[in-house]
Amino acid sequence: MHVEHYREVRPSPEADARVAPVLTPEQAVAVDAIAGTRGFQTFLLHGVTGSGKTEVYLQLAARVRDAGRSALLLVPEIALTHQLVLRAQERFGSAVALLHSGLTPSERWDEWRRVMRGEARIVVGARSAVFAPVADLGLVVVDEEHDAAYKQDEGLRYNARDLALVRAKLAGTSAILGSATPVGRELSASARREVPPAVAFPTRRRPPAPGGHAGGSTGRPGCPRGRHVGPAHDACGRRAAARARHPWRGALHAAHPESTLFSPPLLAAIEATLARREQVLLFLNRRGFATTVQCLACGEPAGCPSCSVTLTLHERRRVLLCHHCGYARDAAGVCARCRSRDVRALGDGTERVESEIARRFPAHGSGVSTATPPRARVPTSEFSTPGAPARSTCWSERKWWPRGTTFPQ
Repeated sequence: MHVEHYREVRPSPEADARVAPVLTPEQAVAVDAIAGTRGFQTFLLHGVTGSGKTEVYLQLAARVRDAGRSALLLVPEIALTHQLVLRAQERFGSAVALLHSGLTPSERWDEWRRVMRGEARIVVGARSAVFAPVADLGLVVVDEEHDAAYKQDEGLRYNARDLALVRAKLAGTSAILGSATPVGRELSASARREVPPAVAFPTRRRPPAPGGHAGGSTGRPGCPRGRHVGPAHDACGRRAAARARHPWRGALHAAHPESTLFSPPLLAAIEATLARREQVLLFLNRRGFATTVQCLACGEPAGCPSCSVTLTLHERRRVLLCHHCGYARDAAGVCARCRSRDVRALGDGTERVESEIARRFPAHGSGVSTATPPRARVPTSEFSTPGAPARSTCWSERKWWPRGTTFPQ
């Protein structure tokens, strides 16, 4: 007897399936309003990040599945699929399929057949999932509907957001557009009653009771006010910081001055966050350990022979790398011009931030991520597993993190 086995592409939660949490009054209104409609209808779910929009999606998907129909849930970035498919798998088990271009062809083929055969009634994916062969479609969700990533501008050009509405119309079912900052045409259409009035979630959900999560990310109502807590940018402060540096000798050794990376307010904020057993994200738009390596004897910086730009020191890889053409050479700590070994690494990169964090907070894990989507899927999973202990509590990032990512801790 032939037995077919599918390749597993979805995360496998270790915890048992979670019971759906009690909805807030705003969430209950949204679920009842959308579930009570018949035929094609577009709803705008307007809620701030962490207000519980995802729980509305899951509650409606549960009703659709109980009625024997299917649901299609779209997110703009591949990196956002992990947390949504994990939440859906906790609720619906093996009835969840994952589709996006980051899967291998064989993995996509397996998921595609599971959907076509009706074995997976809940489909989660990025923009390409809008073409999934979902049978008896009963709900279409477009999360972060304002995001330009829904537009495919290579090969077959399409807007997955608009195609999702077309699919909902052809199927005669409801379509939900969720966003914290919806596009202007949706707000104006809602005001003109061309679509039902927007269901608004003005505040974030508070922390759930132990044993479950309510779909919010922080539990703090409103948006926090920001203030500058980074290193001083005045010229005197920079010169003092530069004088505090010890000469950098050898490309694999660098001093860590006390005041060049983190200001006292920032260090205090990190310590307070870690004391609350929460996670820290530090953003710096510089890859590597140092932005350049300069000879103190002749003043010559390490440069790329092709691009006329300075090379970036990557301490972990032990190389000096050009981020334009990919040229690399060994970080030997010797000036290519005068052969002096009196060289110094200048500038700060994410690797140095991570090294400094590890030195100052050795009891807490740390990591660095410089990848752009979809390669940043691994660090995203570290943050987005609800209720799971974090393997790293401090992360330094180059410049990218998908909007809409949930940080349970």
